[in-house]
Amino acid sequence: MKNNHIVISLFAGIIGLLLGCSSAQHEFNVLEFGAVSDTTTLNTLAIQKAIDKCAEKGGKVIVPAGKYVSGTINLKSNVELYLEEEAELLGSTSLDDYSKENKGAIEAPAFDETLIYADNASNIKISGKGTINGRGFRTNFPVTLENGELGDRPMLIRFIECKNINLTDVTLKNSASWCTHMVDCDRIVARNVTIDSQVNTNNDGFWMGARIFYSKVAPFIQVTMPFVRKVQQHVLSKIWW
Repeated sequence: MKNNHIVISLFAGIIGLLLGCSSAQHEFNVLEFGAVSDTTTLNTLAIQKAIDKCAEKGGKVIVPAGKYVSGTINLKSNVELYLEEEAELLGSTSLDDYSKENKGAIEAPAFDETLIYADNASNIKISGKGTINGRGFRTNFPVTLENGELGDRPMLIRFIECKNINLTDVTLKNSASWCTHMVDCDRIVARNVTIDSQVNTNNDGFWMGARIFYSKVAPFIQVTMPFVRKVQQHVLSKIWW
């Protein structure tokens, strides 16, 4: 009987170890892909490599405590971008670091650039008690250029035709334009999201839209309380279908 207990214990331990390894294999720390915590190094490629690897089987991309400068990154299906407490994803202050290939905002062409982008993705999540800071001050992204034309001002997040979107605990800060733009997206959940963004104009919190107006039923939006706001602004500021 004692031997049976030993065998069972060993078996349970092996299963637990395997499950632990399996879980660990689905977590991808951006530092392991070359990301550097400072305020000057551009980490776009390193973070994207972590996302691409994670997307192969699904899992969590971890941004540990520190400051990480990035241009446009593409979030993919079954990937959670997790920002640890005191982690800060800093938007680059150079427009050259933002992709021109993503689908833009037809309502506001000057806002075509974005820090985090997803297109036709499902089961995507941004979570953790860290911060996404666009550094969108007017000195970095002026509304009007010296020649009188409108200056480009990146958003923080744009998701197009995505479904099963979850934003939890994260802080969205200092966008140069809209914080979050959801276009033709379904099943959006936002929990305990902090929006602190009034450093430029057009700093809407969440803009829900459709690229072809009146083409489909409005997406289901669930906002669970408490929905934290550090500043007085409209979180669900404008809804277009």
